[in-house]
Amino acid sequence: MFIIKGIHRGGDTKHFKNLFWTIPFFVVLVFLCCKGKSYPDISVFPSSLSETLDHGETSKKWIIISNDGVSYLPFDISIEWEDTMPFLGFDGVDDYVEVPDHPSLSAIGGAFTLECWINVGEDPIRAREILGKWGSGGSSNDEYGLDLPSGILELAISGTSGGMTEIQTAAITPNTWTHFAGVFDSASASLKLFINGILETSMTPSTLTMNRDTDQPFRMGTYDFSFHPNFKGQMDEVRIWNVARTQAEIQADMNRELSGTESGLVGYWKFNEGSGNTVYDFSPNNNDGTLHGGVTRGVMWLSIDTTSAILSADDEVVVEVTFDATILDAGNYNSNLIISSIDPDEPETIIPVQLTVR
Repeated sequence: MFIIKGIHRGGDTKHFKNLFWTIPFFVVLVFLCCKGKSYPDISVFPSSLSETLDHGETSKKWIIISNDGVSYLPFDISIEWEDTMPFLGFDGVDDYVEVPDHPSLSAIGGAFTLECWINVGEDPIRAREILGKWGSGGSSNDEYGLDLPSGILELAISGTSGGMTEIQTAAITPNTWTHFAGVFDSASASLKLFINGILETSMTPSTLTMNRDTDQPFRMGTYDFSFHPNFKGQMDEVRIWNVARTQAEIQADMNRELSGTESGLVGYWKFNEGSGNTVYDFSPNNNDGTLHGGVTRGVMWLSIDTTSAILSADDEVVVEVTFDATILDAGNYNSNLIISSIDPDEPETIIPVQLTVR
């Protein structure tokens, strides 16, 4: 207002030149003052997320986190669970579950099936032990073990008359829930591996046997503490059968909880307890397990590809949010993304998230 009056008032040339230089300076000053706060200023779009999926589906959505301030903005994102479907989480260091030895868990007889859901929590994948009934210090203590060498799943079985036999899958995808089923059938001397219900590998070696019963416990998260490091990731729905399950049977049951009374089911751990250091066997054999090393309990239907970042002024980052209904029953599931930052006006931003499974 003052500048406009000065121009219209006219005046001498010197006064006009002073105004000439004053105008851009003042405009720049006003621009800087209006451009943003002198500290970080977080904004998030959208303010909530929702998705509807059919059972077994996955999808991705995104949120944009922006810094509208004029100084650096570090932030962290965490997931706050409201509705959960339990699993066990293993840190890859010293977490495991131990089930005492019992004849029902030994691979003796004409058939055997081992099933589980796993979510490998790292990329690139290191060799890891997953679960099994396997001893250290000599093959006479070995029965069966599932491990993860170089990003593939490998099932090893050991028999008194046939030595050790190994069968492997192709590489699996980390940070994705994967269903595994290993099936031995003495009638056809075959060993088969199924990934997500699809036959991936099979073999019929002439020396294949599963006829050893040792005193080793059954462990989840490791099997012998010595061959590879412990498993890192999540695990759910571990099942042991004394029958050779068909592909149709595996596909029919892989995405649902069982009653525990199904024919041939000799060990079944749902991990539904929610708390405590015991995981209960829902088969008739009561092969309950004990948690060791700080195994965590949780649910995995929501994940993000960014957990922290630092934004400069006028910068933004796109965070990928994955909805996963692979192992969820029909219903509504709720959670929150909690974004913590150093914005003094909004140190915590909450983004409600809902998944509807049909």
